[in-house]
Amino acid sequence: MPLPCKSPPLHKPPITTLTTVVTPRYRQGLNLAANSVDLGVIEDIGYIHDHDGLQQNLDTSIWTGINEGLLRRILEYSIYQQQGPSHVLNPASTAQLITGIPVPQPDESALARDARFAPLFVRAGAATAGSGGSSSGDGAREIQAFLLLAKAKGTTDPAAVVAAAIEITNKHFTKTLRLAEPIESARPLATYGLDSLAAVEIRNWVRMTLGAELTTLEIVNASSLVALSERIVAKIVG
Repeated sequence: MPLPCKSPPLHKPPITTLTTVVTPRYRQGLNLAANSVDLGVIEDIGYIHDHDGLQQNLDTSIWTGINEGLLRRILEYSIYQQQGPSHVLNPASTAQLITGIPVPQPDESALARDARFAPLFVRAGAATAGSGGSSSGDGAREIQAFLLLAKAKGTTDPAAVVAAAIEITNKHFTKTLRLAEPIESARPLATYGLDSLAAVEIRNWVRMTLGAELTTLEIVNASSLVALSERIVAKIVG
């Protein structure tokens, strides 16, 4: 009777997984239907819907919420865009639809600091841009004037610099926290609903616009807007 024997295990080479991203343009090049949809903020269900604080802090001038009815229209539009030249509604978006971002964006939009969103800032009066100044520059001029004041050596009243910083940061806090009125500069910032998410946005704005480095803890723990503005001025002056 032959004895049973075990064969040595076969050596299996490692399996290599290759991920290939097939873009709509590639599929269209093969005469296949394709259209990708970049959805914005979904209102009816999901993370934003389940967290009231996020819903309240959503800046509707930058993002447009998508409800079920609008989602159905977006999907219908996407299907039409794949039906061939005779059914296409807009040749510019046959490959991709980007939804939930209004165009043009407001001049004070936080997206203005990201070059990827530059095409969203369409100026209605671009043809007459050379005829005079625009209101879009008002905020930038205020910031520029403040920075010149803060960096002036020896001739500037420190109280005036802090007062200018309070005015600028107050406007940004009011917009970020979606407040109906400017905040009282001596009150604790926590009383206005300042949370860690808003603190991150304010920190980024202070760094990119004013050139001052703050931590989110410095913003959240600031006793008032006055104290925070004094810290910002100290960072700028060095």
